[in-house]
Formats: sequence, structure tokens, C-alpha cells
Amino acid sequence: MKLSGKKSLKFSDIILETVLALILIAPINCSANKTENECNWWGRSFPVVRRDSTLTCSKTDNRGQSNNNRLVRNPAEFELTEKVLINYGAEDEFGITLETIAEIAEDVEIVTIVDSEVQQKVVKSIYRNSNIDNFIFIISPSNSYWTRDYGPYFRFKQTKKSQYEIEVVDFNYDRPRPSDDEIPGIYANREGLSMVSVPLELSGGNYMTDGCGTAASTELIWSGSPGIDRVETESLLSTYLGINSYHVIPDALDLYIKHIDCWAKFLSPDTVMVLKLPPVHDRYEELERAAQYFNNQISCYGTPYDVVRIYGGANAAPYTSSLILNDKILVPQTGGQWDNEALNTYKRVMPGYEVIGFSAPSEHPWLSTDGLHCRVKGIPDDEMIYIEHTPLTDSLPAKNGFQVKARAISYGNAPFTNNTPVLYWKTGGKWKRLYMKEDKRHLFYADIPNQPGGTVINYYIKAEDSNGKIRKHPYIGALDPHSFYVKKEISLQIRKEGVVSG
Repeated sequence: MKLSGKKSLKFSDIILETVLALILIAPINCSANKTENECNWWGRSFPVVRRDSTLTCSKTDNRGQSNNNRLVRNPAEFELTEKVLINYGAEDEFGITLETIAEIAEDVEIVTIVDSEVQQKVVKSIYRNSNIDNFIFIISPSNSYWTRDYGPYFRFKQTKKSQYEIEVVDFNYDRPRPSDDEIPGIYANREGLSMVSVPLELSGGNYMTDGCGTAASTELIWSGSPGIDRVETESLLSTYLGINSYHVIPDALDLYIKHIDCWAKFLSPDTVMVLKLPPVHDRYEELERAAQYFNNQISCYGTPYDVVRIYGGANAAPYTSSLILNDKILVPQTGGQWDNEALNTYKRVMPGYEVIGFSAPSEHPWLSTDGLHCRVKGIPDDEMIYIEHTPLTDSLPAKNGFQVKARAISYGNAPFTNNTPVLYWKTGGKWKRLYMKEDKRHLFYADIPNQPGGTVINYYIKAEDSNGKIRKHPYIGALDPHSFYVKKEISLQIRKEGVVSG
């Protein structure tokens, strides 16, 4: 039996939460309502090469709206992180270099798994000698340093009106490593967090989310939990993580591990990075199909995904297996010829972030199946501010201006300060500020004044609370703002000899 936090999940709890989620969310499940041919998204652009290569068809509403399950939300990797989980105990050594640990410790707390108090003293001495002083320990047996795969998942749950708390969500680890599988419960107990256990096998490297109710995995998810079919899998993810749009995709690299982080990564709610290989590589076509699949899908913003490619060379270097750590991106460096290009790709598509490359320990090199992302597990800030906003798209001039709406929540249950949320906008030159009005609790709006056709408007939203937390939307704010174009109006003059545009 697994250890739990304050809350243990009973069978009746599973039934109750599932029924509530189905009532509140009512997702459209194609496998239940459509024939196989009608439901198979892959069929239009990808050949189905084996029976389990079809994709799930759970969908959002027709606006591509963000998470419809307001009760729970699973945050994305690119949201605010306050800790990371790494392992020393399994191998009597780290899976990442001390240089990497020191860089991470500049911004967040290092939670290190050790197997004894003796080993804790050894690691504490290593940290002190390396000028690392931002750390805590978990003393527990463990089997490996792949904390991403077996570490805890998290969700923010609305407990009562306008009150939120963070909880640990524990899945069955899909590898025969029983000590690793206990870590989520041990962490929950250490931190005094409630934990719910989900009867589904899922590995962290085979799961990525946009933080808005959309997630993606490879088809490994279908084979890991005997007795649980696809409809039940989608229902469990909806109930416990708030996932209402789930993309299940054939493993484009066709490797034994079948983890999606070996070749894909959400960089933002509407941006997906996909590995690119040389045309002579035997997995080239499959990766092109995977990229095209995401190109054909609609993000939670209601717009097609921006699919960016990162070149991995002939050895499929694990550049998608990076770690987004607040305003930094830590990228694995293999010593190969494409390392610098990988760093430059991140800098180009993630302006405003500090992009840093890190080598692996010499005894544990990065592999196409094992990158930096696999060996570090981010832990979200339990008091972060969450801003939900669908960016404005190109539109005609509007007499009353362009209304920007947002839902802003302090998960620390603190009041907003400094007259925030506030909207910053500009068409060039300096940023202008508009204080957002509260329409309903957590719902805010402001109107950007009308602008003539041909104008490009940039904007971002910022919120602060009394806990000292700050959040922007998009995350990096002014350095990579939202942008939309005011279309030029076309007038038509009707004359006897015909129609002439004016």
C-alpha cells in the first residue's frame, strides 16, 4: 500500500469525484460517440501503422476554451516553480552535475532524495563545499535518479468559494521500481499535503500539459493499466487533473521507453516543440507526421498550435528533454555539433528567457531516451498567481476599442495589490497602462482604445498579490507580449458600370 498525505482516497471518493467531473465537464468523447473512421484524427494526415496508433478524440468546446473543469487544474512546467526534486540515494551520486544543481539552487529549493542520515551528511557536505545552501532532504529508499518519471504530480483544487489549495496526485509508476513508486506519498507527508491516488499507470516523461486542460502522451498510456480502457483513462485524467483534451500519439522515435519528452515539449499553451532529424534517419517521416499532427490541432487559445522544430542530428540528441525553470531554460548538451544550434533555437522561440546549456555527468551521459528533463522534477509554487486569458486575434477597428478579459486567481488566497491586475499595451514607443476592472469575482477586463487599420498592438497582463507573488500573461511579459493586427477596412463604391473598391 502506498503512503498518503492527509487524505487517503477511498473507492467511494473515486466514484463521487468521477461523477461530479462528468457532470461539470461533459467532455465529448469520440470513441463513445463516433465510428472509428469518424474519430481517427490521425487518419487525415498520418497513416495508421498498427492497431494502437489511433488517437484519442476527447475535445474542448468549439472555442478551444481553456480548462472547463474549474474544480482542479494541473499546472504546466512553464509556470512558476519553487522547488525541484532530484536523487542521490539510488546510485550514491547525482544524475546531474553539481554545476547544474548550483544553477537551479540560485532560483529554487533543491529537494534531494537520500537513503539514510549518513548519506544526507555526505550530500550536505558536497553542497556546502560547492556553495549550495538552498536545499532540503527526503530520507527514503529509492531505485533510480529519474525523478521526473516517478515524482509527484500536482493539482490546484478549489476547496470552497474562492479558496484554493495544492494537492499531490499519485499515479502508479509504470516501471518495476517499488521504492521509487513510494516517493509521491513520502513527499506529500513531508510537506503536509493532501494526496489522491489514481489507479492508472503513468510515467512523468510520457506526460506533458499546457496548464489549460490539454495534455499529450504516447500510446504507451493505453497499455500500462490492465482493465482500464481508453474511455476510463480519459475520465480519470479529467477528474483528477482537469484534462479535457488529451492527445495520444504514436511514439515518433519508436524507442523502448516510449516517452513523449524524448521528442516533444509544450513551451506555452499554444506552442509545441518537436524534434527534427535528417531525412536519411529512419524516424524522419514519423517525426514529420507528429509535427503535422500538432499543426492540425487547435490550442486552448482557439488558434492552431505554433509548432517549432529543434534539430537533433543523426543521434536524435535529447534537446526537447530540457527543463523550463521560471525564466530560465536548461538544455542538455551532448558535446555534438548541434549543441549551439539547439541553444539558439530556444533563444529564438523563447525570447526573454535565459537559455543555458549543461553537460551530463561523465559516467551518466545524456541519451536520446534520457535527458536533463528525465532527472529533475519541478515542483510548482503552491501560492502562485494564475491568469487565464485567451489572446486577442487580428480584427477590424472597433468603435469601443478592444476588450481584454482575464481570470486571475491567487492560489495563496491573498488579495491583489498595487491596483493589479493591470493591462500594459502599446503600438510603438512606451508601454501604456490600463487598470483592469473586476466584472465578477476573479474576472477582470480592460479596453484598449480603438486604433486605425494597419496598426499592430502589443499587450500583456500583470498581477501582484499581498504574498509578494507576481504573474504575467504571457509568462515573460514585455519581452514577448501578445500581439494582434488591426485589419484595414475595405469600402465598396457601387457605380452603374460595376463595383469598385475604394
